[in-house]
Amino acid sequence: MGRYRMDYDWLWGKCRDTATVRLRVTGEAARGAVDAFLAALPADDAGVRGRGGWAVRRTLSAPGVVELEIISGGQDVADGIFYGTDAAYEALKPFEVALSWENLEGR
Repeated sequence: MGRYRMDYDWLWGKCRDTATVRLRVTGEAARGAVDAFLAALPADDAGVRGRGGWAVRRTLSAPGVVELEIISGGQDVADGIFYGTDAAYEALKPFEVALSWENLEGR
């Protein structure tokens, strides 16, 4: 399990309004770990969870695997991606889960 490493070439290499990083959480504790992480985050009136320039959404939940997308946009997109991925890592590291990160294109 490792922290996300910011890829500035990916982030600034194309003009984009938003950036999205997929986090894949695997292991028997994946669902419970992600549920705890999401429950600890504030939600807006539409139920979108996140804070300080980033949001997170669950895109897959199956036995032993959960996928999240961490999304940020605007002029502080790099800060949002950093803080969102760091918050996820810190929340999930106490659990016996594996993390993998993927920068998504075209978002």
